[in-house]
Amino acid sequence: MPRRKDKIPPPGLKKDPYTNFMKKTKWQAVLRTQTLDLSGRNIQKEGAVTVAHALLKNIFVTNLNLTQNHLGDAGATEFAQMLKVNNNIRTLNVGINDLTDVGGVMLAAAFLINKTLTSFSAPGNSLEDDTATAFAHVLKNNREIKHVDLSWNAIATKGAKSLASVLAVNNDVIISLFQNRIGDEGCKALCENLKQYGRETLHQHVNWWQDDIGKAGALAIGEMLDANPKLMSLNLSWNSLGDAGTEAIAKAMQTNVGTQLPFCQVLTINLCQNIVGDKAAQAFGGLLALDAPLQTLNLSHNVITAEGAITIAEGLKTNGHLTSLNLAHNKIGDPAAPPFAEVVSTTSTLQALWLQRNEMKEEAKNIISQSIPKNTKMRINYGALDDLTPYGGHYGTREPEPMRRTSRKYSSVSAVSSLTDSSRKGPIQKHRKSVSRGSTLSDSTASTTMS
Repeated sequence: MPRRKDKIPPPGLKKDPYTNFMKKTKWQAVLRTQTLDLSGRNIQKEGAVTVAHALLKNIFVTNLNLTQNHLGDAGATEFAQMLKVNNNIRTLNVGINDLTDVGGVMLAAAFLINKTLTSFSAPGNSLEDDTATAFAHVLKNNREIKHVDLSWNAIATKGAKSLASVLAVNNDVIISLFQNRIGDEGCKALCENLKQYGRETLHQHVNWWQDDIGKAGALAIGEMLDANPKLMSLNLSWNSLGDAGTEAIAKAMQTNVGTQLPFCQVLTINLCQNIVGDKAAQAFGGLLALDAPLQTLNLSHNVITAEGAITIAEGLKTNGHLTSLNLAHNKIGDPAAPPFAEVVSTTSTLQALWLQRNEMKEEAKNIISQSIPKNTKMRINYGALDDLTPYGGHYGTREPEPMRRTSRKYSSVSAVSSLTDSSRKGPIQKHRKSVSRGSTLSDSTASTTMS
């Protein structure tokens, strides 16, 4: 922040294009409320100087939302310096602000001093492993922070491993990491630490949507399910688990079902867009036949044919728990129609079935539709609705702007406790596009995350 001798005007002056979206009197009023929502105001780094200074000794604002303001690393640094003095703010959201590891590390450093913040969110930026490593260091030393959202960034294996190690020291925190690049090795590290240190009451929901996870990661997830029977929801959509990886998860969920021994309690699983074929579909058919507690199953956008779908339908005949099944965007043909018609005509639990964008002809669809009993709430979707429903997770359903990938030439485990010079700058950024992808299931999983 500027030196004390530099006079910083209050926000809301007419000549200040970065904060004059509210008059000075309005600013005075909102600065005396608990929640200050400045999302989408485009205050940029210049406005950050003014707003951060106004908050320096503020005792009213406890929730600060700065999303979509083009703060950049310089703006983030202003707020990081403010947080070293302000001990009143409890939640901070700096999502979609063009932040790189420079700003990420500066913010992390502030939380070694600030011990009042409980929730930090920075989705939709260009944060990489340095930021993840810095926050891992913070979370091992600051147990007041209960939730850190680093989703929609570019964190890879190194950063994921650093964050996984936090649980051995501090298992009172939830870390959101979906839509990153943690890969199989990062996934393995997270699974291993969740097996050993995860809390049943806190880490019940895992969301690793679009995290570059493949077969090896799926095998680790299967092992985690065996060791963590209290897990409630699992979102692995838009990865590359493949048939073998998905089959391993389904078989792990079958362990001890129907016995007096602890068994998997997952109620919702999302495996959309994972190259899932008939072998894995048959494994899920076997799981359903055991009447597992599973209530919502999303296998859309895969390569399941009638063969796999028939096994799923057969499993549903003895299932009394599943309420929602999404098989949209597969390769399911006409032979699957009669088995599903039988299920639809007799089920007392299944309420929603998605079959759009498959290879069924109209005659086959009619066989299923005509089997729906009268006065039932059963819904079958053959049309285009719900084809592209973005998956929200912790961040909600709003899709971020295209994100940028940056490269950093320094490492920051030590920097997190020593970097305070806002003049430090990173190299020129290279832009990348991040395709917004998500579940096709409108009632998709709850999203907690590391967890």
